[in-house]
Amino acid sequence: MTEPTKFLNAQPALKVADVERSYDFYARLGFEKQFQNQDLHLLIERDGVILHLATQMLASPSGCQIMVNNVDDLYAQATAECMPMKFNIQDEPWGCRDFTIEDPDGNYVTFSQVKA
Repeated sequence: MTEPTKFLNAQPALKVADVERSYDFYARLGFEKQFQNQDLHLLIERDGVILHLATQMLASPSGCQIMVNNVDDLYAQATAECMPMKFNIQDEPWGCRDFTIEDPDGNYVTFSQVKA
């Protein structure tokens, strides 16, 4: 029997016009770069708090990433509940397995699990 899915933490995604300019701002508070995808997306961290800074979201709704311990079971539950999928479950090049739903207001919520 698999362990029930637990939500581990939430990581907000902030819309920014320029990831480097935004990083310079947050670096003054001690945030450090963890992952960058060109000038589109930057993941920064301080003391376990993670922010996603993303330019590709400028025309998109707000969003967040929720880390879980069992993303496949949660995906099965979301599918069974006919949740509106923005992105189906997949392995990502940055080391996560995730899927994204769209809430009634158009916000994107990505559920992720770090791949072992």
